[in-house]
Amino acid sequence: MVNREIGKNEAGQSVYKFSKKFLNLAPDSFLYKMFRKKNIVLNKKKVTGKEILNVGDNLSFFLADETIKSFQKEVDYKSQGDNKSNLSLYGIRKKVDKNNTTLDYQEKFNVWEKSTKSDSIGSNDGLKKLENNSKNIICNENIIYEDENILLLNKPAGVLSQKSRDNDYSLVEMLIDYMISQGELSVTDLQTFHPSIVNRLDRNTSGLIVAGKTLFALQELSRIFKSREIKKYYLTLVKGRIDKKIVLDGNLQKSADGNFVVVDKVSKIYLGNEGENKEPNQAEVKNEGNNKEFNSKSNTHIETEIIPLLFSDNITLLKVHLITGKTHQIRAHLGSIGHPVVGDYKYGDRKFNDYYKRKYGVKAQLLHSYQLVFPKLKGELDYLSDKEYFAEIPKVFARILKDKFEDLDNYISRYLK
Repeated sequence: MVNREIGKNEAGQSVYKFSKKFLNLAPDSFLYKMFRKKNIVLNKKKVTGKEILNVGDNLSFFLADETIKSFQKEVDYKSQGDNKSNLSLYGIRKKVDKNNTTLDYQEKFNVWEKSTKSDSIGSNDGLKKLENNSKNIICNENIIYEDENILLLNKPAGVLSQKSRDNDYSLVEMLIDYMISQGELSVTDLQTFHPSIVNRLDRNTSGLIVAGKTLFALQELSRIFKSREIKKYYLTLVKGRIDKKIVLDGNLQKSADGNFVVVDKVSKIYLGNEGENKEPNQAEVKNEGNNKEFNSKSNTHIETEIIPLLFSDNITLLKVHLITGKTHQIRAHLGSIGHPVVGDYKYGDRKFNDYYKRKYGVKAQLLHSYQLVFPKLKGELDYLSDKEYFAEIPKVFARILKDKFEDLDNYISRYLK
């Protein structure tokens, strides 16, 4: 017999769902039979499986230990990262006052005043190091904000948001390792709850990642990302000059292998504040997609707002509002109108990228998720309402900005608002 007291990471789900996680090898027919026969009871009362669990409830399994064991797949937890070498980096837990969470523009973005040496993440060697080392990058240096419910992280380029292969060490596994090292999670907890990230960034895109540390936080954060209530802004450098605000509207189509997307039917471009319409410049850009086969059934509507901030030497610094959020959306959308992202070999201009690779050590796209604006929230996360968070740009990005735009400091407040 096993009695489980329901905690905050288990509340809010049905008795059936919890039982299915706890006895993860048991067929549904067995579980419903146990409900009918009162072998699984909630607060000493018979259940149908539909009842919603609350914190402090007691769910009892009147089953033999051998039966429970036979229906449980053991939690196969083994840290994939070199956590011993990184635990010292965690140091004192980074707690931020809930009433003072909006970060100062100048403090978080004036990175060009720091060292302008090419940072390892933007260089060839740096990317190789990140790919070959299983280091947990969740540490005070990269944590933007953290409390008992959520964690906001500045992801370096080269780090996977989620696994693509079984032996990958992604941010999801790093989060679990981090929470276990902090005493916020146990291996036993993983039977019924897995903390996770909510938004994903391409491997070589840097910037803000949001993680839910509790079940309620995960559910609420997932909801506001899916409903697009949370606002997501990126900074990027692109080829050519863009001098007006544009909203791109089109269809995104995936290649048969899922590795490449193409933007089709860019039907409208809205220019300026007056909403002037103009057909897009469908410039031919030679890239990896030229020889790909595409699945016409994968068409998805996408919308991207781009706001030019600075122009110099045939490049433009853009603030990008990701209205919809699809695979490679920003990179493909910008490439489709002849303004590919600097360093993007998949959707961009190889000759143009090679120049930045030689001069600055840029190997991957200069695309950085730098700002999140939370909507009005209710319940346990109401303290995040209308909060803004910023992720410091990588040093290689800052170095190029400082080199290309002489009067950069005067524009800080302009492109952070």
